[in-house]
Amino acid sequence: EAPVRVVDGRLKLHAWVDTSSIDLFAADGETVLTELILPTGTARSVSLFTNRAAAQTRIRQLDLWDLKSAWR
Repeated sequence: EAPVRVVDGRLKLHAWVDTSSIDLFAADGETVLTELILPTGTARSVSLFTNRAAAQTRIRQLDLWDLKSAWR
């Protein structure tokens, strides 16, 4: 959990998901979080959610890329 700056009601996020970590950059890097993950089996899904039940949250743009490994 970390504070983020919301500008004009919008929050810009970039997330990098690797086999063992998630890096989240908010507001062009003003706030950065890194989390170690240890998924089991062949888990390959992403979920987005908010914990503010009353908030009107909407995704304006979502781009996903499957990156190839740098390792041979």
